[in-house]
Formats: sequence, structure tokens, C-alpha cells
Amino acid sequence: MTARRAKFIDEYLIDLNASQAAIRAGYSARNANVEGARLLANVSVSEEIARRGAIQARRTGYNQERVMREIAEVASSPESKMPEKLKALELMGKHMGMFRDNVTVSVEPPRIIDDWSGAPSGADARG
Repeated sequence: MTARRAKFIDEYLIDLNASQAAIRAGYSARNANVEGARLLANVSVSEEIARRGAIQARRTGYNQERVMREIAEVASSPESKMPEKLKALELMGKHMGMFRDNVTVSVEPPRIIDDWSGAPSGADARG
């Protein structure tokens, strides 16, 4: 594995942001989103991220399930104040993909027809 890919993995594990990790690892900011996605799709990179994530979960005792369980406890606890409940619900919603900040819209540009052979000629158009 190259030094830059290893740096990408280190940086990605900080905040799980592939674009920013690519920039911090020395990839071009202009193509960071493409490079980040390409690196995450790389088998050796994704395997190393998974391996190190598992080590971190064992070391800290926290994994996705435990974090979600504790967030749910805060959200449903009668002792929690409203801001705490809202933050807990927001975190659960984000985890489940309920909120999308970026929406991709695909629109085809209109077609301009300069010569429409099916159009009636001047005399025929008047009837």
C-alpha cells in the first residue's frame, strides 16, 4: 500500500469524511470527492478501514449497536431535556439516512428543433 493511501486511511478514520481525508492525505482538493470515493471502493483500503474500525470498537467497547442503543435511551428518557432528546433523535435519523443534505437532481435540457419537417407550410397552415 502506498504511503498516501495509508495517510488517507488515517485521516478517514478521524471523521469518516472521504473528501476531506483525501485532501489531508495530499490528493487534489479539486478532485477530492472522486478520489475519496475511489479509495473507499479499493478493496485493500476498505479492508484496512474495517480492520482498524473493529480494533477501535474492541478497544473502546463501543460499536454501532451500543452507540445507537445509548442514543435511544437519551431520546426516550423522561429525565432528558428537550434539546438532548432532539439531538439524540437527530443522530438516530442521520444514522438511518433519513436526512439528506445533498440531493441530486437530473434534468435534461430542452431540445430545440430548428427545422420541423412536419410543420404545415404557409398556405396550408391557414386552412
